[in-house]
Amino acid sequence: MSRVAAVVVMVVVVAQSSLATNDNSLIMILVDGFRWDYTSVHGAGTQLLGFHHFHTDGTRAEYVRPAYPSNSFPNWHTISTGLYPEWHGIIGNLFYDLEKDKTFYLMDYNATRDPRWWGDAEPIWTTAIDNGLPTAFFQWYRCDVQRGTGSDLPWYCEWYEYDATGSVHKLPKRLSRAVEMIDKEGYRLVMVYEGGVDTMGHYKGPLSPEVAAAVRDVDQALQGLWRRLEERGIMNSTNVVVVSDHGMTQVKDGSLQEVEVGQCLQEDEVQVVVNDSSYLILEPAPGRSEQVVERLNSCPEVKHKIKAFLKESVPTRYHYKAHRFIMKVVVIAEKGYTMIVNKAAPSIKVLSHDLSSYFGNHGFDDTQGHHPDMRGVLYAAGPAFARGRTAGPVEQVDVYGLLCHALQLTCHANNGTPAHIAPFLATPSSPNTPDTWSTGSVSPYIFTTAAAILLLFFYYGSAFH
Repeated sequence: MSRVAAVVVMVVVVAQSSLATNDNSLIMILVDGFRWDYTSVHGAGTQLLGFHHFHTDGTRAEYVRPAYPSNSFPNWHTISTGLYPEWHGIIGNLFYDLEKDKTFYLMDYNATRDPRWWGDAEPIWTTAIDNGLPTAFFQWYRCDVQRGTGSDLPWYCEWYEYDATGSVHKLPKRLSRAVEMIDKEGYRLVMVYEGGVDTMGHYKGPLSPEVAAAVRDVDQALQGLWRRLEERGIMNSTNVVVVSDHGMTQVKDGSLQEVEVGQCLQEDEVQVVVNDSSYLILEPAPGRSEQVVERLNSCPEVKHKIKAFLKESVPTRYHYKAHRFIMKVVVIAEKGYTMIVNKAAPSIKVLSHDLSSYFGNHGFDDTQGHHPDMRGVLYAAGPAFARGRTAGPVEQVDVYGLLCHALQLTCHANNGTPAHIAPFLATPSSPNTPDTWSTGSVSPYIFTTAAAILLLFFYYGSAFH
């Protein structure tokens, strides 16, 4: 074999070494708005046997602290990438691109399907597809968006559409189909979204009988999942992860006080306001950023109820200042308050969505434990995970590493902390992710391939000496 041919073989071997090598599959279930304490709050006097399986045969976190803001789209993409919103770019359910004069809004399906929003980070399913793993999605956010050449699109994609009924009746059928796909059709990753618990939490409140019923329905669906896996004989080769994006808190009946921020905004100082009730992001007029922050923090009607920051001065714990979609001023509601902008001057562009019918909501700050109702759940069972173990708290950015471990994928550098999910693992080894996890989304595959190319260069170079 020639020296060049040997190096080409080396490049191929190095590149292929990152591919997944085991045959275990993963069913990942995202239950929107499932608060960390729902199984105890709504399980009193009820045997939630579907969740109980995780207690006896799996591992569960004490709770999951969501990425800020504790809203759906930012946390869905954090789960899928392991990155904080300031790095993956989906910074809210509603935000604005000043450069392109475009608005992202979770209910605007034409807007959210635009690939421009999704180019900053690679989700786990793209990594899985690149590693040859057949993937499928049920009600999953923008699984239909082509991020690269088209080879990154899943075999099956049923993309997210909001269901205002709050019904969980489709979840059992979807989980049954997921089992069939794995058992009969060779799928290795199936990701399933369920929104009924969140919908009932919004419109009826987190402690309502309707939420209790939705929790029991999710449990029944899980019981059916365990039965089908057992019947098919694939229980010991299928990993199951259940996670929620955030929790839910009561916002009516005196639970939160509304703060009218619009009255403190001057027409000549502010151009754009994005209002998501628990926080605002503002684009001031050129050269007016400091004046806007000062005016908001000293405005008599609101100064004790909100805190305004220059973008670069947002406290590090929020991880909410790096991205260009985060405008120059960030305003965060203090505990016990929610913000409205009804009195802003007509020349100020105000983007908001109507939350007046909500009895429950999320999006609030739990970075220092001020809003524990925002916390979610994380359960895992299967061959990749320990049995009968309870882990401590984890961050939403940690979930990605757990998914990578379950699939034995070498995933991208991310913001997670391996020690947080180490108690979940069946083996003492760390997840199959980089030793040093950074704030970027750089693939270790790139580094291994680059190293091989450098070797190739040196071999070529030495041939001429």
